Amino acid sequence: MRTNWVITLALLAVVLGGSIWLSQRTEAVSQHFADAAEEMRTLTQAQEWDAAALQLRAFQQEWKDTLPWLQMQLNHEDADDLTLAMRTLEAGILTRNAPMCALGCAQMEESARHLYHRDAFTWANIL
Repeated sequence: MRTNWVITLALLAVVLGGSIWLSQRTEAVSQHFADAAEEMRTLTQAQEWDAAALQLRAFQQEWKDTLPWLQMQLNHEDADDLTLAMRTLEAGILTRNAPMCALGCAQMEESARHLYHRDAFTWANIL
């Protein structure tokens, strides 16, 4: 009987530890891409289109590399929203359309912040 309790407590510790670690990792990714949206907003408002295009490609590649492990723990729609926001921003940069870029940056920031809030290790999400 005692062995069952030890195993149960060990598994509970592993699950809680893993959940906290994943939550912190998701928070870091969320903050990074929210900051990226702000950086893109600065570049596009200054109409530095070439620099913005290069930086966006780097962020898109980073997002593509992050996505496989992130989609294992998140709702795919949340990840897709950030991908779509980057595509909107890309279209704005290609057409040099500042209002479209502003929209893409706003969507990108909101989608990035939503990643963490949806997955945060809080009582509201647990219950």
